[in-house]
Amino acid sequence: EAEYQYKVFTLRAEYMQGVDDTINKGGYYVQLIGDVIPKKIQLSGRFEYFDTNEAIADNAVYVYTICPSFLFGELCKIQIGYDIIREEAT
Repeated sequence: EAEYQYKVFTLRAEYMQGVDDTINKGGYYVQLIGDVIPKKIQLSGRFEYFDTNEAIADNAVYVYTICPSFLFGELCKIQIGYDIIREEAT
């Protein structure tokens, strides 16, 4: 996992790889978060990729997310997320 912050933007990314019994799985995500109004409104976009079985062709899942966040103080946030999910056909 990695994170980089620059002014009002935060960039996050993570790569994951694993084996479940004999099945190799893997994926990653990249997310960009920006303050529209600092400490009040944020907007984030995210791209995810996950392959549930690397031995089988065309079975990955792609997810595109856009999400505004409304912050109420330090400990309260409301998020509204919209996902576009694309699954490869086998």
